[in-house]
Amino acid sequence: MREIEVRVVNGSRPSAKKVSASVETVGSRGLRKFERDFCMQMKKGSAVWKCVALWALLATQDLWAEPHLKSIKVAITNPTGENRPAENIVLPVPELKKIAPDFYPGSQIVTASNASTIAEDATVLHPTELPSQVDDLDRDSTPDELAFQIDLKPHQTRIVTITWGAVDRIFRLRGDYEKQTNAIFTKKIDGVGWESKRDAFRLYFDKRNAIDLFGKARPSLQLDRYATPGYVYHNYSPDGRDIYLVADALGIGALAGWVNGTAEHVADVDDRGYRIVSTGPVRAIIELTYKGWKIAGKNVDLQERITQWAGERGFLQTIESSNAGDLVFATGLTQQQGIPELRSPATDDPAWLAMWGEQAVEGGNKAVSPILRGSNLGLAIVMAPGSGAAVNKDSKDYLFTFPLKNGIASWYSLAAWDQEGTNDPIAVDGAGEPRYYVARLADIDHMTSQEQLLAYVKQVAGRLKTPVTVKVLSSAAEAQSAPPDSLHPIGSRTYKQAIDLLQKEIDRTAAKWEPVIAAAPPSGVGDSAGDAFFTDGDNQTGEWKPQKGFFWTGSFWTAELWKMYSLTHDEKYRRWAELWSSALVGKEFEQNHDTGFLYFYS
Repeated sequence: MREIEVRVVNGSRPSAKKVSASVETVGSRGLRKFERDFCMQMKKGSAVWKCVALWALLATQDLWAEPHLKSIKVAITNPTGENRPAENIVLPVPELKKIAPDFYPGSQIVTASNASTIAEDATVLHPTELPSQVDDLDRDSTPDELAFQIDLKPHQTRIVTITWGAVDRIFRLRGDYEKQTNAIFTKKIDGVGWESKRDAFRLYFDKRNAIDLFGKARPSLQLDRYATPGYVYHNYSPDGRDIYLVADALGIGALAGWVNGTAEHVADVDDRGYRIVSTGPVRAIIELTYKGWKIAGKNVDLQERITQWAGERGFLQTIESSNAGDLVFATGLTQQQGIPELRSPATDDPAWLAMWGEQAVEGGNKAVSPILRGSNLGLAIVMAPGSGAAVNKDSKDYLFTFPLKNGIASWYSLAAWDQEGTNDPIAVDGAGEPRYYVARLADIDHMTSQEQLLAYVKQVAGRLKTPVTVKVLSSAAEAQSAPPDSLHPIGSRTYKQAIDLLQKEIDRTAAKWEPVIAAAPPSGVGDSAGDAFFTDGDNQTGEWKPQKGFFWTGSFWTAELWKMYSLTHDEKYRRWAELWSSALVGKEFEQNHDTGFLYFYS
């Protein structure tokens, strides 16, 4: 019980009465108890009052008891000494709901700070918003996973805040996340396709069951264009096209069975199905099902999931089967004449396979084209750690062969074309239409050598072998805090304190800019000429921004110097005032109010 003082207005005279009530109880039940205690004691005192004010108080308390935004804190750590840009993070929604049953997936904002602890995070004013995506993986209309990407430096821990609340509040704060991945199924591309802005892939949804590649000179989503009726995606384009020849091989990382020394495609099946699980700003997911696959005397039912993350050159495949038995599976890359296979050392885990060289094909309105000379394409497969994959090959493909472990196997396939990103149109001043844009040719993030490809493959292998660690720090949802700089009232300040701050600012500014104004002859300083005058400050550093001339309140600075001299009688302020005034004196008749209003003369 706690005593509070209530003032009741009876006519024009207020009276005060102390009331004991259980106000410490949070929520509507506690508020109703407070109401009952309050009314009983007021009746005992025979006070004349109206309940309107009390009801208003209770309504306000109810609003306070239900914060508009709530959050959970998560720590994400890079355990390695390598940079991890755009690290892929997945948080199971059911696990979040165990901590916060009212978590509202779909109406969330994910932000990250460079703080490594919650205490440090509480002092961060401007965290970085991370595009996020909620996916339903099993078609039950219930969210299953929250996905996002985060940049991590070597051995860095970053605090991620997942904030949620009412839609009308969250989407006033949340950014618009541009779609970065796509997936489609259409007869026009012979099956299912998926893409990031770097490249696109397709799986022939028939007995071939092979994976083909669309290379992109322009970083963009292009599958919908390839699916346009009448559009020929083999033709040359400044943006992208089909650049790979699969023929009757596996292509780039397609699934097969290993039977009698040959990779057998997933060809003879009773039923072949697909489902596009999700697309969005973070990832695209496709699910493939094969029922009754006739392979090695077996009838195998198989499910395959393909995940394409934003910004990546490759995709992750995971297969699962409960009746494959001892069937050995295979995946690989199509052999190309004159291009050797590049393999990881035998002791490395995960194992990888790569190829680099002239294996892109020329453009043209035909499915079979000659090799494009002078252009290199890198391809690779990285098996999941502990896969038990063995090195193999047949007459068409360089291969890995492997068993299922606990009914599951995974691998990552990628492609890197040396023309990637070479047509990245950017706007120029006055360009009203894209046709007037120019192509950015410098600083393109593309691969031009075998060494670059292998370094990238090893990075992928490192991510698979040593994933980041994710730790949920919150044990319960918390109300989203106000900005940290507003949590501790500053209190009052005196005029002397304010003047002291101004004096420090003047001393710092004059010391920095005196050499500049001293080196500028007064005749060379004008309305828009000469240095050492300033108007705008940088809101990040607090420093003045350089400008040309004293246009726009230039004389305010000299007036400030004179005023400080009149207050302190310190000769340095007089000297500085005369120095800056020398650039203004004699030009009064050429100036207007934009220069300023306060002129002082020594």
